[in-house]
Amino acid sequence: MAAGTGLHASYTVSVLIPGAVFGFGTAAAFTPITVAATGGLPPDRSGLAAGLLNTVRQTSGALGPAVLSTLALAAGYTAAFAVSAGCLAAAAAAAPLLIPRGF
Repeated sequence: MAAGTGLHASYTVSVLIPGAVFGFGTAAAFTPITVAATGGLPPDRSGLAAGLLNTVRQTSGALGPAVLSTLALAAGYTAAFAVSAGCLAAAAAAAPLLIPRGF
């Protein structure tokens, strides 16, 4: 999205195509994330893990856009999209190290 953003960028290049890719990717990630968060846990703890996962989703769904909107207003959309991409890359790099194995 950051690469296609500009003063005279078309809607299709800057919003529609990146938004569709992001939307499909996010939807495809929900099930594996839920399985990773609750799989391998004893049945008495899976509800707690699901609740924690939903709390994190709701909080990040509210806090993320608020922070990125503030950043976009202060530094521009390209900076906000770059920070978002950096957060995504950091999460992708940290996930294999932080997901517990062998419960």
